Amino acid sequence: MPAPTILALLVGLTLAGCGDGSQSDTVSPIDPRIQQLFPSDPSFGVVDRAQVRRMLEVPPEEDGPFYMVNLVRHRERAEYADRRETDLTGAEADRIYGSLILPILSDIGARPVFVADVAENLIDPDGAGWTQVGVVRYPSRAALFGMLEREDFRAAAEHKNAGVEKSLVLVGHLQGAPFPDALLEVDLSSVPFPPTTEDPPIAIVHLLDYTQIAQYRDGRETSLTGREAMALYEQGRLEQDVLGLGVRPGLWLVIEGELVGDGRAWEEFRINNFPSEATFRSITTGTSLGEAGIEHREAALRETYSQRTAPILTEVGYR
Repeated sequence: MPAPTILALLVGLTLAGCGDGSQSDTVSPIDPRIQQLFPSDPSFGVVDRAQVRRMLEVPPEEDGPFYMVNLVRHRERAEYADRRETDLTGAEADRIYGSLILPILSDIGARPVFVADVAENLIDPDGAGWTQVGVVRYPSRAALFGMLEREDFRAAAEHKNAGVEKSLVLVGHLQGAPFPDALLEVDLSSVPFPPTTEDPPIAIVHLLDYTQIAQYRDGRETSLTGREAMALYEQGRLEQDVLGLGVRPGLWLVIEGELVGDGRAWEEFRINNFPSEATFRSITTGTSLGEAGIEHREAALRETYSQRTAPILTEVGYR
């Protein structure tokens, strides 16, 4: 996929064959590794073992960095598999996991690049109610799977299982080259709605799945693809001078597949930075600004989540 332009700114385990007697069952050499890695599903989702297989089949010479996107909904109260008594909330149990996993990530050359609490689920069609978003950069698939086999990781993971009720864990790759520093260097004191102590910078997160052909509410006939309709929406936002408002892209990823989740397919993950919530509201509310071209965005997407988030850690914010 080509690198995004400024125009695009805004926005159960069966290891062997199930032969019926007419043909012999076969077992791939990768199958025992999959069973070792995932003897069972985590409490918060289902492992896509076909995606695991695709990742394990990548030759070492072609393996390289990638990103793991995590959308998380915490339990109200932590629930440990051994039924221990605890006063921990789900978020507190997950924070214990985070503190234990950081040195492990460092040891394998991985690092979190974005962690944010969800302040508001802006678009949440199925009521997922995400409470946190995280992105980790791994040096290779081999590093990830090696980590999953470590005893210290498995000990830490019990806290994640206790704290997380539901999660999407997605494998992603940069859309082309990183955004240029010149685009991301913004004097936030000079924008129309600068950040304040009470209204600091925010990040709007999007998970996107496009329609093949744009589907407009009014039923109009069109040959536009979903991505082409999204481009029209983004053009409308540019005409609002969102760059002048200080809005900038953070991290845009192409989604390779779902490692853990619920079986849905996603195409893109985006983080866009806003100097303040006031900036965001100035674009999304009001007669002219809020409605400009929105029909194109609606027509472009088969399914989407959008969250307004408060970053706790970010390497993809303003320069």
